[in-house]
Amino acid sequence: PLEGMRKLQAFYGGDAAGLARWIRGYLEAGARHVIVRLATLGDPRPMAAAVSENVLPALRQREPVSGGSAP
Repeated sequence: PLEGMRKLQAFYGGDAAGLARWIRGYLEAGARHVIVRLATLGDPRPMAAAVSENVLPALRQREPVSGGSAP
């Protein structure tokens, strides 16, 4: 159930730009490893391609900023 998931892991639902901003918060807080789990019952390859093409480049464009906070 969703409430159980909230206790075990963070999750995001939204567009690629929002996902990049959300992950950036963790990187700015000092995270060095982020695992992206794609929630789909179908073929995950289109979602993985979207993350690769839209989210990773946005994260790479900015230098990590120390002292930030995760959402």
